[in-house]
Amino acid sequence: MDDVVAITHDLAIANGPPEAAQNLPICATIPAAYHWTPITDMDPTEALRYVEAYIACARQRMSQHPIAKLSKAQRRKVAICLGVSRVVATAHYNIATADLIPEETASAYMSYRPTQPPPVEGPKGKVLLADGLSQTVEAGLMEPVQLTEEEKKVVTVLLRCTLGSLPLQGLLRAAKAYPQLCGIIYDWL
Repeated sequence: MDDVVAITHDLAIANGPPEAAQNLPICATIPAAYHWTPITDMDPTEALRYVEAYIACARQRMSQHPIAKLSKAQRRKVAICLGVSRVVATAHYNIATADLIPEETASAYMSYRPTQPPPVEGPKGKVLLADGLSQTVEAGLMEPVQLTEEEKKVVTVLLRCTLGSLPLQGLLRAAKAYPQLCGIIYDWL
């Protein structure tokens, strides 16, 4: 019996015993400019074909909610990074709108519509503007992304290196909420 008590005591965390653990309420922690703007009904297997659509959504979100410290050129760079990160998350982690934190998710600007019947090769659908957008938002989304040669090189690198962004975000969130539980992970890193 003493062994059981010792084991239970060893499992206790800094804020109390494991049985007292509660769900962590998540509230919006990022400015509206960075909220995820999903492409409704996107087929994750097709997401990588629509990098520019994801960038356009991020660019439009940032233009509607500008960060005062960022210049227009810096906002463009951030939109490219956000767009690429989100397309990679959609494609590799099968992220759908239901997986997103509602407080950190914006209304969709675009939706994916599969082609019927699906073609043997090439895109299996197309991305369309969502219904009910203002003319200003539509105009912003319709403006071509037109990546420069340098930006295309950056996108190529970002497509590879953003695979770790979701696991890292999860680690950072867990570390903030439960720092005593993440000490082992930080020591390992």
